[in-house]
Amino acid sequence: MTLPTTEVRDLLLADEKFSAIIPPEKCFALLIPEEFQTVESAPVALLTPISGVPYDFASNRPISKQNAVQLQIWTSYDDENLNEFDDILANIMEPAGWYEYWSFGVVKDPTIDLLVTTWRFRKITYK
Repeated sequence: MTLPTTEVRDLLLADEKFSAIIPPEKCFALLIPEEFQTVESAPVALLTPISGVPYDFASNRPISKQNAVQLQIWTSYDDENLNEFDDILANIMEPAGWYEYWSFGVVKDPTIDLLVTTWRFRKITYK
């Protein structure tokens, strides 16, 4: 079984538009290495697992699981791709069964001079 963060990372990087903006060496799961936590490294993406819980039940046994993943992308203030991410992500994630259920929009990161955008996606898989 593939971890949800690995599944989503593979989906994102298989897309030409996404990987042209954020190459594989700047798309991380769980943590961003210190050497990439700089303004010069932007754009950078981070995938974090949020949950993986039983969802539907039959005869008191789970028959499906709901997984959720958070995606954060750090960009510079003048990144021309900033407005395209919503459409790019929807075109990648929805055909694979991952649906956006929450996003925070673009805000200034309080720890580094970059903008950060956050999305959360959910997928239900059946056994």
